[in-house]
Amino acid sequence: MKKVLCKYTLFEVLTIVCLFANIIHTHQEIMDLSRPHHILYPFSHIFFFFFEGISIYFLSFIYPKKRHAIFISLYTLSTIILWINVAYSRYFDTYMPLTLYGEFNNLKGLLPNIIDSFEWNDIFYVITSIFVLFSYYKLGKSQKPKQGYIIPLLCTILLLTSFSYHFYSVKKDHDHLVEHFKELNDKRTIWDTMVDRRRMMENTIPKTSEFYYGIGLTLFLNGMNSLLKTDQYHFTEQEVKDIKHHMFASEYPLPNDSIQNLIMILVESLSSFPINKSYEGIELTPNLNKLIADAYYNPNMESEALLGESSDGQFIYLTGLLPLKKGVTINAIRAKHIKNFVTLAKEKYTQLYSQMTIPTEKDSWSQESMCKKYGIDTLFSKEQYPHKVDEDWLNDKQLFEYASKNDAYLRPPFISFILTSSMHSPYIKSYEKFNIKYPKEFSSELKHYLDNVHYMDKYLGKYLETIKQQPWYEDCTIIITADHKPNGPKLNTNYEKDFSLLPLIIINPPSEYINNSSYSQTINQTSILPTIIELFRLDSKWKGVGISIWAPDSIRELPYEQERRELQQKTSEFILNENYL
Repeated sequence: MKKVLCKYTLFEVLTIVCLFANIIHTHQEIMDLSRPHHILYPFSHIFFFFFEGISIYFLSFIYPKKRHAIFISLYTLSTIILWINVAYSRYFDTYMPLTLYGEFNNLKGLLPNIIDSFEWNDIFYVITSIFVLFSYYKLGKSQKPKQGYIIPLLCTILLLTSFSYHFYSVKKDHDHLVEHFKELNDKRTIWDTMVDRRRMMENTIPKTSEFYYGIGLTLFLNGMNSLLKTDQYHFTEQEVKDIKHHMFASEYPLPNDSIQNLIMILVESLSSFPINKSYEGIELTPNLNKLIADAYYNPNMESEALLGESSDGQFIYLTGLLPLKKGVTINAIRAKHIKNFVTLAKEKYTQLYSQMTIPTEKDSWSQESMCKKYGIDTLFSKEQYPHKVDEDWLNDKQLFEYASKNDAYLRPPFISFILTSSMHSPYIKSYEKFNIKYPKEFSSELKHYLDNVHYMDKYLGKYLETIKQQPWYEDCTIIITADHKPNGPKLNTNYEKDFSLLPLIIINPPSEYINNSSYSQTINQTSILPTIIELFRLDSKWKGVGISIWAPDSIRELPYEQERRELQQKTSEFILNENYL
């Protein structure tokens, strides 16, 4: 027994145990289960739990002479990936999707978020790593015994047993899967049989899918699906029939007036909460408050952005589709053609010019490639900013000054987009100091956020005063809204729900729209595309999956429109998956 449990073997046992402990800790942190051992409750998860940890161990056999050194390297890499998933979940409440592992160019502006993601319980990874490294120097460098095969043998038996159980459970469910997919007239392959249950779960509860099937295995299967161009979503004949039947919005008479110039300002993480708020006589948003007196204002827009957040906001507004429930949408649609209101407007106004001004570099979150996909002619990014920038992103003062210079060269007809950044999480600093006395119960994070709202409003006001001097101002409609809601947990407040709704402000719309507007109705981000199509009076049957904010109640309450609303997510997935439009 002593020969079997020698130093060499003991190191492998201890490292595997620490590896499993890290995996359990990661799932516990992300899933937020009531007790750590609940991670083992779903018995179907046990297979993937063993598969994930033992597979890392087996990879060390690639080079037997340096096996333990390789094992240490793999352990370190896996620990980093596990912590990245935990840090990512603190912002997006899910595991990090495969498509983001290659987006390292986006880490520049997110460095404060990464630092802010550290919490005291992350020391768990540090402790296990120190223990494993200490074990390596004390035990792992010892000579391999003749009985060194005992651990690989036990791991192999464990892996095969777990695999056999899983295959049996899949086989048991196979009849159900055949019944579910029979309308596709598609024969299931062995690969499909093994992953169909995962696919079905991904379509409904992506976070739980990763929990059941493991981070490593899910990344591997997603990579294989992408490599083999396997369709992620399956639709029955009836689902396709329903989707196609409800593809287009109901028609109704429109006012005669239309617009041909649009400036759309997407304010980072702007909630409706600060608008019209005052603390001891100081208005948080004095400029926005003035605007909404003579504009269309709706403070009740629900955020529909998912994992892509800012890029999702742009995607929803431009395409009228909901983002994919699994992964980051812009990374999954790069090869697909997408209808959007810029290309539709260019069909009506062949001389229409479009531009976008962003606070980041052009390759951040694929902005340059997505602008081309959206039909935007010119992208003004941080690289073209004429002055030195000390931070990773342009602050709102720099951005609005930059945008006003870019807008000075606009000639009708045009569409201009402006994206801000100063209200991005984490809320750990104020860009300017203001003498605003907030309630004592407000956290420092919430105070920083509200300070930056006041800061944004200040320079937004100066931007609007500048463009009022332009000859086209009176003939230009300006839409101000948010890309997505603020990061609630990072606000560190008991009023988190109060920040969930977004504002929509439309300045200079045709007068007939203002007179017919309903200010209190709840709207969605998918309402913006059909609204813009309506404002431009574009001759397009396709108006996205939403309905215009000015659609009459008689249209909104039609059974057809209610059914269409229920199919929004499926319709979006179908269009993106099938490249239908």
